[in-house]
Amino acid sequence: MENFELIAFLKALLLMQVAVQLHAISKAKKELRPIPVSNAIFYCQQKSLKTLANGFQEDFHTGLRNDTPCSSWPCKNKGKCLPLYGENNYKCLCKGFKGKNCENGRENRYKNDPKAFLFSLKNPTTNPRKLPQLDSSSSHSVYDGANYGLTLGGHDLYIADSANMNSNSYESLGHTYTVPSGVRSDPFLTGNTRLRANEIETFYETAE
Repeated sequence: MENFELIAFLKALLLMQVAVQLHAISKAKKELRPIPVSNAIFYCQQKSLKTLANGFQEDFHTGLRNDTPCSSWPCKNKGKCLPLYGENNYKCLCKGFKGKNCENGRENRYKNDPKAFLFSLKNPTTNPRKLPQLDSSSSHSVYDGANYGLTLGGHDLYIADSANMNSNSYESLGHTYTVPSGVRSDPFLTGNTRLRANEIETFYETAE
């Protein structure tokens, strides 16, 4: 009887030890997640649970490393580096720049876009209208600038920074885009030249 109780006690003790160690692994998984720092480099990479489970007494910190696909700081112009460990590669999250390493900046100039148009869904005339360009070959379809607010046409429509908090945005139709009345600078969109934008939605076309 005593042997049976001793065996049962030892089994219970073993199960308790395993439970404590599994809890430690779970806690380590939660606390030792990769932490992004400057340039979004992930200095820590946790070992898999399978590796940890094969040696409960292993120091968790030995499972960390500082060589990642982002270690060379590949992203330029304040781009954030996202390591792709499975592919031993990385992806740069660019803001205002393009290219694999965010190396290509905006050109800060007007460009032609023959497909660009404005659409007024709600306006003082309660007349939803598509406003095409006066000339699809216009060199002022859209302004391409990373440090400048949305600008369409020769300032036919300009959305300023913090547009929902000020009235620095404005409309001046008729320079590049059609104005229904035919009168340049007629405030067809809002009824006022200056405006405050409560919500902005941007749509773009992608080619397959």
